[in-house]
Amino acid sequence: MLHAVVLYSVGSPEKADVESLKSFLKNFLSDKLVVRIPRFIWQPVLRSFILRSRPERMVSRYKQIFIEEHNPYLISMSRLAYRLECALNQNCNDPFDDEKFESTQLHELQVHAQKENSTSPTTEKFVVRNAFAYAGKNLEKVVKDCVELGAQKVTLIPLFPQYSDTTTKRPAMELAKIKQSYKDVEFAMVRSFPDDKEYIEAITESIKPMLNELLFSIKRKKDEVEDVNSIMKRGKAHVLITFHSLPQSYIKLGDPYLNEVEATTKALVASLGLDEENISIAYQSKMGPMSWLKPDIEDEVERLLDNGISRLLVVAPGFSIDCLETLYDIDINLRERFLSLGGDSFLYVPALNHSKSHIKLLSSLVRNNAKAL
Repeated sequence: MLHAVVLYSVGSPEKADVESLKSFLKNFLSDKLVVRIPRFIWQPVLRSFILRSRPERMVSRYKQIFIEEHNPYLISMSRLAYRLECALNQNCNDPFDDEKFESTQLHELQVHAQKENSTSPTTEKFVVRNAFAYAGKNLEKVVKDCVELGAQKVTLIPLFPQYSDTTTKRPAMELAKIKQSYKDVEFAMVRSFPDDKEYIEAITESIKPMLNELLFSIKRKKDEVEDVNSIMKRGKAHVLITFHSLPQSYIKLGDPYLNEVEATTKALVASLGLDEENISIAYQSKMGPMSWLKPDIEDEVERLLDNGISRLLVVAPGFSIDCLETLYDIDINLRERFLSLGGDSFLYVPALNHSKSHIKLLSSLVRNNAKAL
């Protein structure tokens, strides 16, 4: 049996130019689940103001994070799909050898091999594909391609650990509709995984090397044993957990996002063993005049500086793949702001991206957390 696993995310422009960004923003900000302002009010604002100015301003930001004119987000998504497919099928010698990785050719060869073997009713073979909400191949096209390859089961994993109607509801609705066209195909979906054991372990594993680097930068006292919290307090160090923000009105209307964010934070704090005074939470990427979740990340950084914090480690567990909002907003812009205002050191913990711990997590979600539709 051929089992298709579809990794779903918002997508990102392939090119750092005005037209690509304009197309992406138009699709993203026209989604009624993302912007809940009545269309007759919102669309004129979007087309007359935002799409005329914002794409041009964003081009320089994207150019700062692109790698040899390629979007690092899309590179990571491609490698993630390939490595997960290798792991699920257990048929690659070394899927983590980047020198051997060729995202298109190698992946296509593997898929064709799986198609030939997919007729066996007793052996489960996997194909992994990426689907994007606002740029690139959409979910409907990806599912169609997978079914044509011979997939008898499709499992959808939205790469949003914390559920929100603004992110996960869209693919859930689309998959329910797509299902009607394929009566002989079994469909399943992972809703979210805010405090999943493998997820918390993966985030913790990604933080610890950076936390050790932070602790190492603090001069230790001779012949005195100190625990992590004492060292951080003495070294004026702090861990800041940041999540994508959301309008407070969405939470009041029943969006469970805040509850899931709090579940992740609670589990992560417990896993790291840090005292409350050494760790805090903030929200980023707010847009528009409405009230958003607080504290805003820039306000929180200023508060920490005012309280004497000089060493900062930032982690964004809600982002499965590094993108503009982490690579630029945090690792470039927030870094410069913190250091210019008097901070001594700034560390950003990369997203899980195409790491071994992310592959382990997604493999576990496929086998244990997917619910049949």
